[in-house]
Amino acid sequence: MDPGGHLGLLKLFSWGDGGWAITTTVVLIFFPLLALLLAGLTVLGLWFIRRYFELRERKMMIACQHCGGQMHPAALECPACRQPNQQPRMVGWIGQPRPEPVTDLAAHRITLIKHRRCPSCATRLKKRAVQQACPACETVTFTDVAQVNSFLRVLDRQLPRTLLVSGLLGLVPIIGVVPAIIYYRLSLIASLQSYVPVGIGCFTNWVLRIVAIFLIGMQSIPGIGAFAIPALCLINYTVHRQIVAGQATSKIRATGSLAMPDGKTVAS
Repeated sequence: MDPGGHLGLLKLFSWGDGGWAITTTVVLIFFPLLALLLAGLTVLGLWFIRRYFELRERKMMIACQHCGGQMHPAALECPACRQPNQQPRMVGWIGQPRPEPVTDLAAHRITLIKHRRCPSCATRLKKRAVQQACPACETVTFTDVAQVNSFLRVLDRQLPRTLLVSGLLGLVPIIGVVPAIIYYRLSLIASLQSYVPVGIGCFTNWVLRIVAIFLIGMQSIPGIGAFAIPALCLINYTVHRQIVAGQATSKIRATGSLAMPDGKTVAS
């Protein structure tokens, strides 16, 4: 096209080739470092957010009217003396206390379990296990099948709304994926994932990530893409629900425990 070099095409291609080589070298060196930096900043930011809510929660603790000990405003009982809280408050979507008083004690216990809190004193649970004792009052979670079924029924009633909202968000190509996934994870999956053991949860998460890559890739396809995010939500919910239900049932049968009025257990 330019044998004499009058148009400068050869020089332009030479510059382009050299520029591409330099650019790819820089990207190969600095992109992983940038990704690690962003990941580190994200983890650090989440740690600061968690610390902020922990300190905020400590400042909102109230004194027990019977023993004077500190307890969470949403607690049904004092973790020290086990006397009932006269004015327990409801909890919000991230487990923070709200000003509204509790009207349904049974529903409030399930709400506390959903937010990974003790169903008695509202203390945050530390372990990722179905049956675990509260570090403050030693109340055991999921001591009988009825409590497990009540917990799962509450989540089942939230499933249609979560599928609808995540589906509407998923209609926005590419951009709508992130808020849709965040929404259904906070609404449903987080409540179940808190009680999935670490070993099972790690394997399950990697399998679900492969499924997520496939479905998210279909999200931009007109027509079919509208069902990609709801399908991903439903698959995640079904898998985690089956794990929690199976783990709870096996633990209850293995221990042969009966629930006591205070939430503790005795051998049957």
